[in-house]
Amino acid sequence: VGNIFYDVSEGFTIDPLRVNTTADSGRGSLRQAILDANNWPTGATIPLQIPGSGVRTIQVLSQLPTILKPVALDAWSLGGPEYVGPPLLELVGTGCPDPQFGVPCDGLVLQGDNSFINGLIVRNFAGNGIVLRGAGAYANGIATDLLTNILIATRAPVVVCPAMHTEMWEHPSTEENIATLRRRG
Repeated sequence: VGNIFYDVSEGFTIDPLRVNTTADSGRGSLRQAILDANNWPTGATIPLQIPGSGVRTIQVLSQLPTILKPVALDAWSLGGPEYVGPPLLELVGTGCPDPQFGVPCDGLVLQGDNSFINGLIVRNFAGNGIVLRGAGAYANGIATDLLTNILIATRAPVVVCPAMHTEMWEHPSTEENIATLRRRG
């Protein structure tokens, strides 16, 4: 009865994004919430309402979908509004090679800029725990590989040539990151 959504740009709420299970897939899972957030026009907050106390563990069995839109995922919210303490949600990648391609999987992969991830333990992935892609990482001084390390360290002029779909290029977060890079020269 009734769907409740929370869209970070518009300030309203959507319920199918709610994570209320530690299952790897299916309704109420983090995997399904990421898929649903990717289909939401502007990105969204993913409410965490996993029952229990202490650390909740999600055993990731295959590569999670890439997060394509701005997403807010606050694992400390599991402890309630006044919670201060250790993280309460962990993503565990033990035994998570991608059987389709035979390559190790990563934990969270963020393609969209302006996401907020807080209070999350990410461990035991054969690949990377968290992967940041896009101009946003570089524009915010985050070096995720050899190339972005060199770009951040150089004093020489830099030309950035993003390869992306038109809607991604025209997205406000991409425009803000490109503006940041242009201001820096």
